[in-house]
Amino acid sequence: MRALIAAVAVLAFTLSSAEPRSNASGVRPSVAFLVTGGAWQTKTEHGRYRVVVEDGGWEHVTSHVFVEWLVEDGNKRRIVVGAAALISELGDKWSVGQPKVTPSKMGATVELPAANAFEPDKPMRKFFVELGAPGQYQVK
Repeated sequence: MRALIAAVAVLAFTLSSAEPRSNASGVRPSVAFLVTGGAWQTKTEHGRYRVVVEDGGWEHVTSHVFVEWLVEDGNKRRIVVGAAALISELGDKWSVGQPKVTPSKMGATVELPAANAFEPDKPMRKFFVELGAPGQYQVK
């Protein structure tokens, strides 16, 4: 009887571990960094910024950086994405590290440390992205 119980337990564990685990947070596994910070305001809305760094590739890991303008709606007690943008100016050769968001006069400055994924001997560099009202940004 004990052998039967042990066999069933092993079989149940094997079957359960073969199934993919759920992604409780909803964040894709390719997301390397997600940072929320800073604040923006228009005449009708206000909220915070969220910076998402998503990695792809295998031998040469490169990143895409997205900015989301989160709208805080106190009346409905919810936060929604009001606008989003891919920072396409970075191109497809950079592997981006953890973003740092610092408040600025216009809204916030995002500091992005980056390494050239195809030329690892080159020195690291930093990109700076100035964020403003929803949908507005400038890469420096």
